[in-house]
Amino acid sequence: MALIIPVRGFTPEIGRDTFLAENSTIIGDVIMGEECSVWFNTVIRGDVNSIRIGNRVNIQDGSVLHTLYQKSTIEIGNDVSIGHNVTIHGARIHDYALIGMGAVVMDDAEVGEGALVAALLCCHAPKSVLMNFGVAHLPNSSRWLTLRPLGSSTKR
Repeated sequence: MALIIPVRGFTPEIGRDTFLAENSTIIGDVIMGEECSVWFNTVIRGDVNSIRIGNRVNIQDGSVLHTLYQKSTIEIGNDVSIGHNVTIHGARIHDYALIGMGAVVMDDAEVGEGALVAALLCCHAPKSVLMNFGVAHLPNSSRWLTLRPLGSSTKR
């Protein structure tokens, strides 16, 4: 069974038909929607601020979601997929977004509806990923490369 820990008077709220892997950990001020999945070794830590997760969100193995004390929160929309070993720290992710494996989405960054954040990208404020666009980074560089708009053949 997953480890669900109340903290500061907040007990995580988990929506119906949600799968929690037996060694996932959910702490504090977390509200998760329906039909989500939280996979092995994932930590969702709402110990210092709120984390809100929509419906049908898939959070894959080894991911960490956390916030900055009294400064940032996490808001994740519906139908979002978060790849293996992703770190989300105080960011907003809109509906239908895909966060690639190993990506880092930092405080106050915003990922638009239907956007794709490539594997291993570090996404930080004040930058935002536009709706229905993909982003990647150039090897051996801190520069972002904005990919073409995602059309109906590349989405979902």
